[in-house]
This record gives sequence, structure tokens and C-alpha cells, in this order.
Amino acid sequence: MPGRAAPLASYCILAVLCTGCLPSSCQRTPSRAVSPADSLSREITAGMVPDTLRFDGSLAPPVTRQMKYPRTVLFGDQGSVVVSDARRNSLFYFDAEGTFVREVVWEGASIPYLAGLHADTVAVFSPGTRRIDYIAGAGPAHTVQTLPDLPETALQYVTTDGLTAYLKVTGRNIHPFLARIDRQGRILAKTPLTGDTWRNAGPLRTWGDSLLSFSGFFPVVDVLPSQGRRDSLVLQGFDSPMLARTHAFRQGKGRSAPLVMSSAAPAGDLLFVLNIRPGWLQIDAYDRLGMLQHILLEPDPGFNKNYYPIDIAVIRRTDTEYRMAIAIVEPEPAVRLYTWQVPAGNTQTASAYLGS
Repeated sequence: MPGRAAPLASYCILAVLCTGCLPSSCQRTPSRAVSPADSLSREITAGMVPDTLRFDGSLAPPVTRQMKYPRTVLFGDQGSVVVSDARRNSLFYFDAEGTFVREVVWEGASIPYLAGLHADTVAVFSPGTRRIDYIAGAGPAHTVQTLPDLPETALQYVTTDGLTAYLKVTGRNIHPFLARIDRQGRILAKTPLTGDTWRNAGPLRTWGDSLLSFSGFFPVVDVLPSQGRRDSLVLQGFDSPMLARTHAFRQGKGRSAPLVMSSAAPAGDLLFVLNIRPGWLQIDAYDRLGMLQHILLEPDPGFNKNYYPIDIAVIRRTDTEYRMAIAIVEPEPAVRLYTWQVPAGNTQTASAYLGS
């Protein structure tokens, strides 16, 4: 049975978490002008040949437990998969072969968002109830209350490294900030972030000893090292049909920024970004300097303007093989699995086009 029905406020939060406009719904921008940086990115991608992903099938829970809104997905160390469902308020577990294992429902889950997976414990953030639950077995082994006094419309993103949780808060009429919270719920540090809601609305990820803060609306990543200076990393080679609308929004035209990347996941020395476009799956792979290395497309891509992949998880199987899980909410809720084999001798990278 699915979890208890979420309150209306929780569904409002779900709508806010998917704020901005998608390629299929944004108002058209007459101008095709883009920024100089975006123009350079288009020159880079024009000379690259995409790789093709291998489709390995979709995760299939029992008919009586169909996914309704697979919000986030993560791989376990051995290739198992965990999916959070924001409408069922539950977690789905699958083994490394993609076979359904169990669904976990617990009191207090509200639009559950996977924040981390360490050994057999899953850290789950519920923005509706402002808590992080550490799920082991059939329910929470430990719960941490985050910041209960935030406005209901606040956008919140959480990631953990097992011991410490990082919470990013932004939203309209909110000064964005990043808080570091321990397992007892104590705030260890609180850092203000620059920029408005659009600049900071996006997930958090850890990559080695760095914390990555994404914007879903601009091809830029803030890198927050454990020690040292905060830096902004522009994704060089990022191309999208939405860039003209992004440029127009920066010029003060339009009320909302277009969504250009819904999620990203590091694996090994590559950062895999979901490049949102109407019709098909495209994943861009960048190195640690933000240089585009590979463009990955699903096999035989069709066109469906309502296609919306919302999250990505990646695990590195060997030096040359990666496994990917893509959570999709439209046209039908699903989590699809793909394999990518790195081409031998591939030298078509952004670095080559930039002369470095």
C-alpha cells in the first residue's frame, strides 16, 4: 500500500521543486541570440559526434505497486537501485539485476528526496516535514529535524556524505544559503550564497572532497571545496535549444527562466548532466574543469514534446563502462537503465576545440 496522502502544502512544494518552464511549455522567444559563451559552446558541440547508450530495460515493480512520481534515484555499491516516489511517499528497492525487492513506507515521509546512500542506509530528505530520515531495513533508524521555520515555498536541496548533511535553501524573498548539519541536527556552519532563486535552484552533489551546487536554469556549477575558495564552473560545451530563452531572460525578458538541466551525477572523473530537450534523452559528460568530453544519446531517439527526465544516477563498473539510471515522470513514470561503453581512442573533447 502507498503511504498516506500528502497534505496540499506538500503537493505545492512538489510543484515549486519543478519550477521554471520546460522546453515544451516556455513561451517562444522571437530572438535567437545567445551569449558569447553559449555561442562558443555551440561551436564546440557542432564538431562532436555523439555516442549511443545501450538501453537495458526499465525497473518494474509489481502491478499493485506502480510508480507514480519517481523523483530521485541512486545506485548502491553493488549496483542495486533505490528510487524515491514523491506521490507514493515511499522508497522502491531493486537488486543489481533490476528485480524488485521491496517498497518501504514510513510515517513522516513527504515528497521523499534521496540525499545519499551509504552501505545499507539511505538518507532521505522530506521537504514537507523538514526532516532527514536515515532508512535501514523497514523504516528510519535515525531522524534529523532540519529547519522548521522556513516558508512553505522555500526550495530545499539536501545531500549527505554519511556523517554530515548539506542543506541548500533558496526561493522567492529568501536570501539563499547553505547549511552544514550534523547527525544530531546541529548547524555546524551557515554560508550565504550569491545570486537569485534561478541561480541557486538545483541539486547538491558531493564529488570527492568537493560539494557541487547546481543551477537547473543555467549551465554553471558552484564548487564548494572542504577547504579553500568557492568557485563557479561554467560548463563549456553545453548546448541546448533553450539557450536563446535563457539569454532573453538574462536581458529581463520573461517571468521565468527555462529549465536546461534537471539533474547531474558524478562518477569517476566525469560529471554526467541531464541536458533537457523535448523529445529524447541526452546526457553530457564533463571533466573536472567543466570541459565537455562526450555527448550521449539514447538509441533510436524519437520525438515526444512531453518527455521529461527528472533525475540521473551513474555508477562506474569498470575503467570504460558506466551504468546509468534515469528517472522519468512524463509521458509515463519510469526508471530506465542504460549502459555506456567509453569509445577507445576518443579525442573529441571541448579541450581540443579550445586549443588546450
